[in-house]
Amino acid sequence: MYSIYADGVCIYNDIFALDNMKVVSPKLVLEDNSAGSLSMKLPPSNLGYRSIMRMVTDISVCKGGKEIWAGRALTENKDFWNNRELYCEGELAFFNDSTQPPAEYPGLTVRGYLEALITVHNSKVPANRQFAIGAVTVYDDDFPTRLTNHEKTMALLNALIERYSGHLRVRKVDGVRYLDYLAEYPDTCSQVIQFGSNLIDFTRKWDSSEFATAIVPLGNRLANSPIESLDAYLTVESVNDGSMYVQSDEAVDTYGWIEKMVSWDDVSDPAVLLEKAKAYLADLQFDNMELELSALDLHYLDVNVEAVKLLDEIRIISRPHGLDRLFPVKKLEIPLDNPDQTVFKLGDTVKTSLTSANNQISAAILQKIEGLPKAHAILREAKENATQIMNMATTGYITITKDEYGSDTLYISNIR
Repeated sequence: MYSIYADGVCIYNDIFALDNMKVVSPKLVLEDNSAGSLSMKLPPSNLGYRSIMRMVTDISVCKGGKEIWAGRALTENKDFWNNRELYCEGELAFFNDSTQPPAEYPGLTVRGYLEALITVHNSKVPANRQFAIGAVTVYDDDFPTRLTNHEKTMALLNALIERYSGHLRVRKVDGVRYLDYLAEYPDTCSQVIQFGSNLIDFTRKWDSSEFATAIVPLGNRLANSPIESLDAYLTVESVNDGSMYVQSDEAVDTYGWIEKMVSWDDVSDPAVLLEKAKAYLADLQFDNMELELSALDLHYLDVNVEAVKLLDEIRIISRPHGLDRLFPVKKLEIPLDNPDQTVFKLGDTVKTSLTSANNQISAAILQKIEGLPKAHAILREAKENATQIMNMATTGYITITKDEYGSDTLYISNIR
């Protein structure tokens, strides 16, 4: 089922146990917004023992003849038996090979900015380390002017994730390596994880360290300050009835006044700053509850069960824990020589209302979850982006509707 290639030469196959294709403890790790990794030990008899060069040789992993991961050897050691212990990083890490020169990018969309970064990256690296812009479904109507100044391209991509969340995904079509930036999880797996069947671990965490009932939003730095020795920043006073505070009355009544300062140093419009502050506070007036599960992939016991893929959403049923909902697949750990022991971790952050924090939480969580929209709506993007989005939708239905202004909206969904 699984095979490993080095520059197109098969060095491992879990079906054909030939001496020159033996690999010890091959393990593939796939993770959301990560390059992923492959670790393995090559005995001296292996075909790739002498040919694999760190940072040069292209390494790939195939499942059923289809590539599911690719990268390059990054580090190595040799053990007592002279085996080469290789650690390989995935293709997303190629963005660590380039830096972005001093530049200013005004008036771009998220997609336009990504495309600009990729263009610079491609101008510096060989063809087998280059990318094309793929599907981008993350938007910001007030996307700020971006500045670059010798940062690693990967660091700038991580900065987008920190600000907008979403999912960076490497996707290949006809030999072209695309970088997608997705706001939603792209697919739903038909497999079900159920307590008493294949659910093997369950953890639940809460964190209220960032909780606030009121915030002081600050925008860009002003040219003049009433206190000469201190910097002054844009506030919302002019559009918020003279108050610099944005608060949640419900939260203040329940928990009292808990304030913090939140800065948006690229916002210069008080009205935009107020909008961002309200959205931020509306999110922060909820306690974060993180759920993480580990389970066995039933596909390895029954080939008719759909295999689980990274970024799939999959249904979890656990009556003792009060769960019956979809969770995103955040991480896969695959021992290639024992694929039936594959473990995947699913995690999400759901919110429980402050006013019901002392009530039975599971019911409130399920109610919120069931109310979440599942349609993947592509609101607006250039023709190239729409094409990429449709190309990546391998299952489901595509619907185009017109709004009251005559604008087209494209929907990709698993249901009609």
